[in-house]
Amino acid sequence: MPIKTFVSSGFYNRYILRLAIEHLKSKYPELNIISEWIYSNDDTKNLNFKTNVGNDITGVERCELFLAFYPWGSGSKCETMYALAKRKNIIVLIDKLVLPDDLNKLDYNKWSDFFPLIGLTHIKDELDISKLNLSNFRIFVTEINLYEKCLSHFVQLYKEKPRVKYYGIL
Repeated sequence: MPIKTFVSSGFYNRYILRLAIEHLKSKYPELNIISEWIYSNDDTKNLNFKTNVGNDITGVERCELFLAFYPWGSGSKCETMYALAKRKNIIVLIDKLVLPDDLNKLDYNKWSDFFPLIGLTHIKDELDISKLNLSNFRIFVTEINLYEKCLSHFVQLYKEKPRVKYYGIL
């Protein structure tokens, strides 16, 4: 069963994300990427803002998994906060070199770019991964190996999720 996956990041990361997504899709064929912007060759000045925002909102609402990659722009921050509000399953990858040393003392007034991290759990090791389930899968990681392990864990949980067949009203 495909996992509807929305990918969020800065628009100018789209070429590198294409490579990353192709890798992820080869490893996790269950991922169905529903983010059209990644495959766009248009320059941002050629995009209709209202249409683009509408597509992003619809994508976040439809997704079952929200993947975000830092660096991001204001749109990605908004998408991440919206995904949090919608209680979506979220995995954010952010390089630890861009974060302050002590995240517990992070002043979000000075570091507003990291504001979406407030609602996410920082996964620091594999023990943290084992505590995750589909009701609390709103996380960020700072290492690529943990990112892949978290994604693998999510895919496994998703496959094991009981399915309800809907037959409609007779």
